[in-house]
Amino acid sequence: MLMIETNTNESWSIYSISDQKVFFKHCASRKTLRNNIYSWTFGFTNNQLEQIKPGVSLALICASKEMKDKNTGICFIEKEISNKIFSENSKTITIHLQPGCSYKISSKAIKGKISIPQNAIDKFALT
Repeated sequence: MLMIETNTNESWSIYSISDQKVFFKHCASRKTLRNNIYSWTFGFTNNQLEQIKPGVSLALICASKEMKDKNTGICFIEKEISNKIFSENSKTITIHLQPGCSYKISSKAIKGKISIPQNAIDKFALT
């Protein structure tokens, strides 16, 4: 695994894993919605969006302030999907999780929600 320095003034967040680039970001500000659905909102700077544009997968760490909470995990978004969820007007994405179900991703750049299995990172193919 190789860490790529993107900007010395920002924390490092892109890793090269077997020649594939993965952008890591976390959010510990979990909201609890109706019907036990959890929500995380991830904001991205213009610099981060530039780093993601060339086909980088996202590993979004959905946490809570109590790190031992069982309703935390990594929403892994492959590069084909990450290219679709951002636009000039969309610098945030929201992830919803109902326990036992897939992650649901929404942003202004897409209509509806994209479903991502909770075990998507387990299936991340290292070539």
